[in-house]
Amino acid sequence: MANYSIRSYRRIPTPAHGDDDQDERNEPIRELKISADLKSVKLELNELRGGYVYEINVGSVAEQAIFPSQAHYNMRALPTE
Repeated sequence: MANYSIRSYRRIPTPAHGDDDQDERNEPIRELKISADLKSVKLELNELRGGYVYEINVGSVAEQAIFPSQAHYNMRALPTE
């Protein structure tokens, strides 16, 4: 799990198109599941926060750099099951 990190934060909209990150925190990864074909990874977190942006960073995998190594997901609302 050392090759993955996730942080969450929110931004308050302003006329200047953004502001500093608010309520930022590093999200602990509870579980990591690698698919049988080794082409995807599922990361499970302890808690999700609606209205927050999630920044996912990936280090090298099998000594290979990943590109792009960063992704962002805007979780507008918590998923329902």
